Amino acid sequence: MVIAIKNSRKVLESEICELLIRLLSERHVPPEQIARLGQPEGKNLLSDIADTLAKELIPVAKLAKPVPAWLATRVGCHKNAAECQEGLDRAGVLVSCAGVDIIEQVGFSPDIVDEMVEFVLVSGRELGLIGGITREQIERAALEFDLVKCQPWDAPFIRNADPRQPRDTSWLVMMDPVTGSHQNPSVFRMASNFYGVWLDALCVGSDDSWSANVVWVFRRRPLSEVLGL
Repeated sequence: MVIAIKNSRKVLESEICELLIRLLSERHVPPEQIARLGQPEGKNLLSDIADTLAKELIPVAKLAKPVPAWLATRVGCHKNAAECQEGLDRAGVLVSCAGVDIIEQVGFSPDIVDEMVEFVLVSGRELGLIGGITREQIERAALEFDLVKCQPWDAPFIRNADPRQPRDTSWLVMMDPVTGSHQNPSVFRMASNFYGVWLDALCVGSDDSWSANVVWVFRRRPLSEVLGL
């Protein structure tokens, strides 16, 4: 079977490590033995196994419809809205009132999984779509490229990890809309202008029509889903 893996090497190795630990747990390996993998010797062994598997998997990946990776970063390290906004301030990111409102609605909590995620920037046109298109149509087309919706909390982590963005550009985050205090469903928008780099929010409707030239931020499907594990 040919495995269509589109993950970058860095993300692939991280996911392999997580999968190995999960599989050991599911096979009832004693917890104390699994815990040894967290020690220096165990980490080196786990890293060597992941590196070997990544080398084997990447060459057989058939990228019939490749979408270049944009950014690989960890998400889930902010456990509340205040901590999230402090991180954005340190990164020099400007946050609009609408952006702050959505951050507060998302909430953030210790329950958010800390994980390595690969993100992709892609337009509807690059997904093979033309004319006025809905978010649902864009999502369906993206799934053929192994791209899925972002989590509502992804955008602040992305801005923290890489606040750079070409001036006078705007990217929308493909995510389930979050209803802010104004009672309108919104998604995060990343923008750049004369004043700097922004995290903003934009009101959206399920039937809204979008230009195929609009650029969206997606998550790459994790290795476990691609392999059906």
